[in-house]
Amino acid sequence: MDEGIAPANATNHRLTIQFMDVAGLRWQRVGLQPPTRLLGEFAEPAPNPE
Repeated sequence: MDEGIAPANATNHRLTIQFMDVAGLRWQRVGLQPPTRLLGEFAEPAPNPE
């Protein structure tokens, strides 16, 4: 059975990254999608991520 690049027990969770560029603009990237600009404040991380 070919599992591809992910192990059989992988979930469908995606990593979300929020960052600020050198111009002070805030961005968010979810999974492999291109970054999108955030117009508000950064979101607080979940207190107990699973």
